[in-house]
Amino acid sequence: MIDLEQQPANDEQRLALATSGALAELAALLEADSGASASASKAARLVAEIAKCEETRKPLMEAGLLRPLAALLHAANTNTADTELAVQILRALGNMCYDNEDNRDALLDIPNGIQAVASCLDSDDTRLLQIACGALLNISMDNESVQVQAIAADGVKRLLRIVKLSTNENSDPKYASLASSSISALSNLLEVEPGIKDLLAQDGLVSFFHILKMKHQILMNQSVDKDSFINALEILDTVVTALELVGENDTVQRVIVSQDLLGILLDFVDHRPTYVLPEPEEDEDSHPSYIEIRKRISRIVTLVTMNDSNMTDIPKHADVMARFKQWMTLGLHTGKELEEDEIRMSGALCMGNLSRSDEACAALINQHGVAVALLALLGLEVERVKAGTLAMAEGGDGAQLAVNDIKSCVKVVHAVVGAFKNLTIAVADRKSLGALGIIKPIASLLDIEVMKPVHFGCIGVLKNLCSGSGNGLDVTSEDQKAAKLSAASITPQSKTPLNKLIKYIWKATGDNMTGVRNEGGRVIVNLVRTCHLAGAPHLIKVILDANGITPLVQIVTGALLTRVNEDQDQSGSQPELHHHVHFDAVPSDGQVFPVVQNEGLVALILTANALSTSIPIITKYHTSLIPVAKKILLSGLPPQEQSTEVVSAAGTGPQTPTSEEVLYSDEVKVNCCLFLGVLASADEMFRNLATPEISPVLERLTKWTSVSNLTVASAISQKSALAYQEQATRGSATSVLSRTNTKSAKRVVSNESGGGSSGLSGRVSVEDLKLVEAVNRLKGVLEKTNT
Repeated sequence: MIDLEQQPANDEQRLALATSGALAELAALLEADSGASASASKAARLVAEIAKCEETRKPLMEAGLLRPLAALLHAANTNTADTELAVQILRALGNMCYDNEDNRDALLDIPNGIQAVASCLDSDDTRLLQIACGALLNISMDNESVQVQAIAADGVKRLLRIVKLSTNENSDPKYASLASSSISALSNLLEVEPGIKDLLAQDGLVSFFHILKMKHQILMNQSVDKDSFINALEILDTVVTALELVGENDTVQRVIVSQDLLGILLDFVDHRPTYVLPEPEEDEDSHPSYIEIRKRISRIVTLVTMNDSNMTDIPKHADVMARFKQWMTLGLHTGKELEEDEIRMSGALCMGNLSRSDEACAALINQHGVAVALLALLGLEVERVKAGTLAMAEGGDGAQLAVNDIKSCVKVVHAVVGAFKNLTIAVADRKSLGALGIIKPIASLLDIEVMKPVHFGCIGVLKNLCSGSGNGLDVTSEDQKAAKLSAASITPQSKTPLNKLIKYIWKATGDNMTGVRNEGGRVIVNLVRTCHLAGAPHLIKVILDANGITPLVQIVTGALLTRVNEDQDQSGSQPELHHHVHFDAVPSDGQVFPVVQNEGLVALILTANALSTSIPIITKYHTSLIPVAKKILLSGLPPQEQSTEVVSAAGTGPQTPTSEEVLYSDEVKVNCCLFLGVLASADEMFRNLATPEISPVLERLTKWTSVSNLTVASAISQKSALAYQEQATRGSATSVLSRTNTKSAKRVVSNESGGGSSGLSGRVSVEDLKLVEAVNRLKGVLEKTNT
């Protein structure tokens, strides 16, 4: 018979008991006991000791011990005087479920099993409460089903009672030790939506902030002792964990601002204690880090700024905005740059999160001077990168420190660039942002190899600033101030933002660099449109001389036309880099997007109309241009072998394209016809190459748009147009900045840089040009007739 007094001293003894038949005896004893005898407590205690070993937890469950333990716990709850039995059962259940998902699920399947555990939280016995919190923590860890059932058993309400008992200044001091364990158990229940709902209903969020403020005051007390400091840190660590879990909830974010709780978070970040905790002794347990807790709180603040309503309210408070700007300066030139990098990054992320509407952008830029602060931070971080690069080159003891410093800078710069990208979406403020001088430093990041993680964002900022803002001259000029007086000094050799961009696109030859090629090409598109609208063909020539044609052709065709050339003249003085251009590269379906292709077509039309010298450069890419033009014009047409007569009752005739097929609207097809016409009318070789490929397509288009097929043609064209508009909308949205990447909000803006009015040409007005007219005009050009 098993000796209930024995206590296994190590895992070897625990495993021996688990494999000796003792578990069956324990199960039988517990099932036969009503809980009135002392043997039940001793048996439960022995189960708890055996369950301390990972290998014994499965055998304990398989021996059927969970069900009698749960039944006895329910009986113990009716006899509040017998706390010892409840304590030992909770220990057994908690240990059996520690890091064991199968045992958690098995306990969940026992009727009233989770309810019995939650009921123990109503006790006033501190030992029982401590064990109950620990047991619920283990049982509900990473198990949504258990969490939901614990919440249904009033788990949140019961745990909040203990949290308040343990942290309220007027409560009995004996409850103080329960703070960390009760908050930790409560955090598990906050991983699911019902738990957060209960927390808000019980004013638990306000309680968390009260604890945060109270413990921060303890840290700030100049006469605080070591034990009090560590205790405050331990409780803060659990509270911040809970706030991190609920911080992504929209309602929680809103409550933090609407109930004036945000200031408590800001105060924690802004006010640091003077007491410095000594390093722990070798035999001393490690304790939470104040520095890390402070960083985590700054991240919670960034989550709060993601809320749409908060985006409207927070900028109304100049003091809060001033604090965010102050965050972006912390640690610089103090020797604590690395320690404060997270805070500087959080400041920039907050600015980016708050700039998700045109109204918010206007307030941030014009009232709070956010762009100036971001620009200053960017300059300081780039200085650190340059200094770190030099230190790495010198080697020695400072090399590793320099590596860490550079990584720190990249994180901060990433947030800054993201904020600028959101700010530049507001069309009305682009000109003023360009006037602040952000174009040159953003473009200069493209030259810094270690800044590669932010390069795509930099291209996005330049794309926005070049669209409808009058910033074209600043992008094509080396000296922004001088450029405002004269553009005569702009040459292909200048180290302009444009040259830096094109050089970067030229090197973007990898399969994973499609985004860079497309977005980089769109920057040039916006530049061409800006120069066209400003009546500045001399600036379009600057784009031409900077090898800007190739990136435009790439976004139209998807063909990879460039390859890295190590011998390239870094000054950019080579007018045409024939020796590393794939003029014969073929189109690639996976690299093209109709909205981007349309923008590229428009830019090439405008360039060809402004500068006839650009046409021979464009037509050299006929190998990829003609097949793509053919595919665009054929989009939505029925297979050639089918009849294009009126649809019969049998359903013959034009067929709706499959969902996998790329669809092009009539607008794109019209621009494609104009593009081919401009080239064919000026370049005989291109006309001779294009005619046999394009003329048959034009004939089919003519039949397709005939009166007899208007009904079917209109239906297919409408579907193509809807698909195009959907892509255009997706292409003009921006994501909320969030380091957690668990929440993403979209902001749709006007597609003024897209295809909405992109059918403009210097020679042909296409405002009301229909596809049939465009087709006829192109047929005339290919047949050498005047249009």
